[in-house]
Amino acid sequence: MSLVFLFSLCTYLPIGIGIYFTITGKLTLAQFVAIQYSSSWILNGFNQIVTSWNTINSTKDIRQQVANLHIQVDHTDTTSVVRDLDVEQISFDFKGKTIFQNVSFDVKRGQKILIGGKSGVGKSTLIRLLLKELLPKQGKILLNGKNYLLNQAYSSFGIVGQTPIIFEDTLRNNVTLGKSATDAEVFRALDLAGLNEFSNESAIKQVIDENGHNYSGGQLKRIEIARALFYNRQILLIDEGTASLDPQTAKGIHQSLLTNPDLTVIEVDHHIPDDIKKLYDQVYQLNAEGMQML
Repeated sequence: MSLVFLFSLCTYLPIGIGIYFTITGKLTLAQFVAIQYSSSWILNGFNQIVTSWNTINSTKDIRQQVANLHIQVDHTDTTSVVRDLDVEQISFDFKGKTIFQNVSFDVKRGQKILIGGKSGVGKSTLIRLLLKELLPKQGKILLNGKNYLLNQAYSSFGIVGQTPIIFEDTLRNNVTLGKSATDAEVFRALDLAGLNEFSNESAIKQVIDENGHNYSGGQLKRIEIARALFYNRQILLIDEGTASLDPQTAKGIHQSLLTNPDLTVIEVDHHIPDDIKKLYDQVYQLNAEGMQML
C-alpha cells in the first residue's frame, strides 16, 4: 500500500464517518467541524514528515557524491602555474548506463586540444568532470600530478559555453565582475580576446543591454573569453562555444585563441572545419569505448 493511498484514506475516511454521525445525530455540526480541524492538523504534520523523508531518500546519491568528494580529493594545494593536466582511465555512468569508459589523455601547458564525437556521447559531461562538478566512476583527473578540489578547478579553468553569460552592466564590469582593476588590465584582457576596438576608456564604460542586444554574437563570446583571461584562467574549456556563430566569426575566434602560445585550450565540438583542426596540437574522437587520437 503506497503512502499516497494511505494518506488519502486517512484524509477522506474520517470525513465520511463524520458526515454519517452528523446525519444520524450522534455528532453535532460544531463537533464535526472541530474534529475535522484537529484531524487536518495532525495529517498535515504527518504529510510534512513523509515529504521530508522522500526528500532525504531522493538526495541520497547527491549526498554520497559530496561525501566522496571529501574522501577522494587530495587536499594538498596545487602550484600556482598549471604545467599539465592528466586524465587517467576515467569512466562515467549515469543512472546505471555507461556514458564512456577508459578515457585517457594529457595536456601540457600551452597545448591546444580538440575532442570531437557525436551528440550525446558525453563531451559536455567530460567538461563537467574536469571541473569536478561530477565525479568519475573510476579513474583519476590530476593537475600537476595531484588531485584537486572544485574551487581549485574554478580558479584554474575558464569556461566558454554555447550561450555566453552576459550582464546588463558596463563592458568593464562584464569583464572584471566588479573586481578592482586598472584600465590597462582590462585593455589587456580585451586585446587577448580579440576585442582591440574596445580597448579604450569610453568603450569599457558602455553599458551592455539586457541579453547583449547591442553587441554581436561574436563580440559577446569574446567578452566571455576576455573575462576568463582577465582572471588568469590558465586552461580554457570550450564547450561548443562557437556553434551558434557564423563560420567567419567562429574562425576569427579560433585563430586568436589557438595562436596564443600562453593559453591552454581544451575544446569539445563535433563540427570544426578541417582548416581550423590543423591549428590544434592533438585531435581526439570520443565514444562510449574511450577516446582515440586522430
